[in-house]
Amino acid sequence: MESGERPLVVVVEDDDDVRSAVLVALDVLGFEARGFAEPQSLMRLTPPPDAHCLVLDIGLPGVTAFELYKSLCKDRPAVPAVFITGRDDASGRAAAAALHGEYLLKPFTATALRDAVDRATAGRAASK
Repeated sequence: MESGERPLVVVVEDDDDVRSAVLVALDVLGFEARGFAEPQSLMRLTPPPDAHCLVLDIGLPGVTAFELYKSLCKDRPAVPAVFITGRDDASGRAAAAALHGEYLLKPFTATALRDAVDRATAGRAASK
C-alpha cells in the first residue's frame, strides 16, 4: 500500500440501510470502502479487489458469508474478515473462528466495527 493510501475494506451486505451505514462508518474511520448488495456482483470482478479486510453479512441470500469467503480466498492468500449478523449463534461464531475471522453482532457502533477490523487484520498479520 502506498503511503497515504487508505486501506480498502470490501463490504457485502444485502440490506441497503445497513450497507450504507457500514460504508459511511468505514469512510469516517479512514478506510476506503466498497459495497456490494449481493455476492455475485463482487464475484464478477476480475481481478477481485485487493482488500485489506472483508466485511460479510452472514445472512446473504443464496450463499453463506462463509461459502463466499472460501470462494474469494480460493486462489489467493486469505483476506482478514469480519462476519456480521443479527443473530448470535454458536455455529456462526464457530464458523467465523475457524476462518480466523471476527464475529460482530448487529447493530454495532463504528467503534465496534473499527475494533473488529483491527483485530481481524492484526490476527492475520500475526499468523503469517
